[in-house]
Amino acid sequence: MNSNITRNLLTTVSILFCATLAGCALQKPKTNVVPTEQKYVSPPTQRELTVQTSTDPETRRLQQCQQELEALKTIAPATYTVQKHEFDRIMSGAAQYAGIRQDVNGDTQGAVDALYHYKAARLCATIGQAVLDSLSNRGELSK
Repeated sequence: MNSNITRNLLTTVSILFCATLAGCALQKPKTNVVPTEQKYVSPPTQRELTVQTSTDPETRRLQQCQQELEALKTIAPATYTVQKHEFDRIMSGAAQYAGIRQDVNGDTQGAVDALYHYKAARLCATIGQAVLDSLSNRGELSK
């Protein structure tokens, strides 16, 4: 169940994260336009979100990172606990930032977008290295 919550959080955060990065290049000046007709559009289902985002390279990297993190649970539980805490902390911060991103100026958006991109990439590299080290150590012990 915890894995499903994390997977849902990852999907949501990666969608918001990718949308925030894409929004940097597409900012338009705000105008006061009053819509004449409002239509209700139902939110996408979890399956639709997964299908929509599975082709995005950033989302694929985060999904791979999460899979490697789950592998650590089996091969290096102590390392998993530390890295899982850090992963959840970064994803939570990114989700919170995505909720207020449109309220900050473009320079701040660019800086914070880059910061979260860097933090996620660095953590994923650390997780990948921990998986490699743990598997290598197991291979060395079996000789």
